[in-house]
Amino acid sequence: MAAGDLLAQRSIEGNFLEEIADIKTRLQKIETQLSIIATGYLALPSVPANYTTSNVITDRTFNANSTSTDELADALGTLIADLIALGLLQ
Repeated sequence: MAAGDLLAQRSIEGNFLEEIADIKTRLQKIETQLSIIATGYLALPSVPANYTTSNVITDRTFNANSTSTDELADALGTLIADLIALGLLQ
């Protein structure tokens, strides 16, 4: 291979590597911007005050046509416990 051809090839390779580095930098900036946007949309403004339940029996099922206040209270208490476990409530 002639010296001129070798220099031309290295120049092309150098340009190609610079373009790849530029694309990588742009993608990192986009990733950072998307992360900032997602955080703004997904962040809760604040966690509500502490919820306390007592005498709750874990219940994730009830028959809407035939239920009792106790069964609904257990389902609500279970939901509150689940939300606390997820960090959405305290």
